[in-house]
Amino acid sequence: MKIRSSLPIAVHFAFATMLGLSIHTAASTQTKIDKRKDEPNASAKTISAGCKKVHDRFSNRTIVSMLERTIFRSDLPHEELSLIVNLATSEDRAPNRPREVELVFISKTERYRYHEQAEVNFIIDGERVSGGIADTLGSVPTSPLVQEKMQLVLPVEKFLRIAGEREVEMKMGQTEVTFQRADLEALHRYATCAGLTSR
Repeated sequence: MKIRSSLPIAVHFAFATMLGLSIHTAASTQTKIDKRKDEPNASAKTISAGCKKVHDRFSNRTIVSMLERTIFRSDLPHEELSLIVNLATSEDRAPNRPREVELVFISKTERYRYHEQAEVNFIIDGERVSGGIADTLGSVPTSPLVQEKMQLVLPVEKFLRIAGEREVEMKMGQTEVTFQRADLEALHRYATCAGLTSR
């Protein structure tokens, strides 16, 4: 009698175990599917020394980026300026169309500094070079600092002059920056990784 009464319990236990395993397997499979969905347009990503490349097969474009890098920092008043470099390449691009590099500056300060636009100028190995106008990509009034993003588009040739020289100064609005050797080396590595220079 004891053996017969224990059989239904064992059957229920085995059924519950199998059900639990099935739910766990289904949840794991769904998590893997969700992770694939999170990948932007099923793009192929590669990270090389100096840059990150993301290919979007739907638009047939590859975005080559230099990761965010702090190029200026001041304590009094508090100010920090970071730089991201982007280059969009496409196989459908007309061969005679000039190529441009996008510089995105991220400013963190105690007050607004750039608002909608800012004039940008460089001194490259003692020569004054106009950089053009940087336009705002938006600002966030976070506490205690204000974050502003500014976009500057440069022809590839002008960008290569900056990345290839030893002494580069920049003035954006009222902010003056002297690029350190490590910053210029990072820009040069990016230019090489992006295929803008001969290796």
